[in-house]
Amino acid sequence: MTYYLYYAGMAQDQVTEQIGLAVSDDGNDFRRVGDGLLIPIDSTKPWKSLRTCNPTVLQEDGRFLMFYQGISLDRHVSIGCATSQDGIHWTCEDNPALTTENASKVLGSAQHGTTDLIEPSVVRVGSGYRMWFITRGSNEPGNRMHHAHSADGLSWFVDRADLLSGESLWAGCRIHYPQAVPVESGYWLYLSIRGPKGRFSVRRGFSS
Repeated sequence: MTYYLYYAGMAQDQVTEQIGLAVSDDGNDFRRVGDGLLIPIDSTKPWKSLRTCNPTVLQEDGRFLMFYQGISLDRHVSIGCATSQDGIHWTCEDNPALTTENASKVLGSAQHGTTDLIEPSVVRVGSGYRMWFITRGSNEPGNRMHHAHSADGLSWFVDRADLLSGESLWAGCRIHYPQAVPVESGYWLYLSIRGPKGRFSVRRGFSS
């Protein structure tokens, strides 16, 4: 068995961040594939010209799907998508799968000063896909979590906003990194929570 570890690595300039890959035969000792670089920044695509990071990967039906953050030079964050047949050689979609612009009305972006869509968690359900993701901005109440769906994993539509916010848990908290896990009776959701003093914890919730 081969284990694939997708990660984001920061360059020595402490600005450039890009997605890489390491593999392992035993799940303990990992080695980079080639130079390790998998999804580089792209100066011809402004939406991911500064950083690519936070990858999440699905393997299904003879292909891999990756969802990741693309960050522009002005620090605006969108969610991108890439596909692969072997998990090593990837084809990136030219345009992001989700942006604040194409979902601003549903997300209430103007009200919350939303600038970033971050940290996607994606699962396949039946013949479609579900995504949970986080927004942040100048007036976001401790970040907010939302839901989107897709028929093919490439084109996404936000259908439920404001599922949860950091402020709804505790004053001064921010939520990060949702991870949804389907089970027979519904979904477990794991969240990282940054407290008002900067300390992190992990919380778990359930939904049918």
